[in-house]
Amino acid sequence: MRIRAPHKSKHFFFYSVKYLIPVIALFIILDQLTVLYKKDQAFLSELIEQGLGLPISLGLVMLLMSIANWFLEGKKWQLAVNAATAIDFYTAIKQCLMGFTTSLLTPAKAGDYIAKPLFFPAEYRKRILLLNTVNHLCQMSVTGIFGVLSLLILASYVPDITGLIDLEYVLISITFVAFLLLSVVFFFKQKKHKRYLEWKNACAVASKQIWFYLMGLSVLRYLVFSFQFIFMLVIFGATIQLGTAFVLLSVIHLINSSLPTPALSDAVVKGSLGVLLFGMFEVNTWMVLLATAFMWLFNQAVPALLGAFYLTRYKRNNLS
Repeated sequence: MRIRAPHKSKHFFFYSVKYLIPVIALFIILDQLTVLYKKDQAFLSELIEQGLGLPISLGLVMLLMSIANWFLEGKKWQLAVNAATAIDFYTAIKQCLMGFTTSLLTPAKAGDYIAKPLFFPAEYRKRILLLNTVNHLCQMSVTGIFGVLSLLILASYVPDITGLIDLEYVLISITFVAFLLLSVVFFFKQKKHKRYLEWKNACAVASKQIWFYLMGLSVLRYLVFSFQFIFMLVIFGATIQLGTAFVLLSVIHLINSSLPTPALSDAVVKGSLGVLLFGMFEVNTWMVLLATAFMWLFNQAVPALLGAFYLTRYKRNNLS
């Protein structure tokens, strides 16, 4: 008689995600907040003494922009999932927040890819995984397009940047990756590979209209997120043109998205890149670090805590 253990292991995995990850995420968030506060405390005190402290009204503006950011992400996810099975907007927001919490400790948002299919019955999970990939691919495409264009603009107006970034190497790498992807797709298509057929079916399920909406919402989310950072720099007194700041941010997003690092390290990576690039335009280092810290607080710490809350309250009724 064969003994089957997957059922218990599945339960163990589910409750590990439900309780262990939120606890770990909570401790790491608190630790990161302490580190960021110690790092920016001196400059924050100077701003307060000069009367440039962050008023409550401006904090509310930041919060509203973060809500808009996650509203767009929730709408994207709802549109993508509705190609397989219908969910309401509130459910989509909760799943996005829970997926974000599970991805804090994993590189390249792997936790999000693992967690989201678990919110659906078993017969939908493979399709949900593929649709989640399509959803992320739209956002990555927007980041790549804005990033490459901004990198070209930056290299043409700031020749010194070529000493930091080998532009020719970047373009060759992008061309090589694109050629490699096209070759893989062509090979799988010729061989009628199972994975290719699954991808084809997933893309066929998502109509051209859904693809159009996903790309449009990805652009809006990218703009909201970018101008939120620029808004913080302006509030802290940075004197830099809007277009220049947007170009620099797009390059930072491009470099950061190409690194297989956990979402938790975004503040560190973006902060260091921001100091390097914005420093070339004489933006105060502490302004960049503090803006990065507030961006991390509103767009990562708060959503991660909300996701942890929803994870602990999540019912496993729809899992088999």
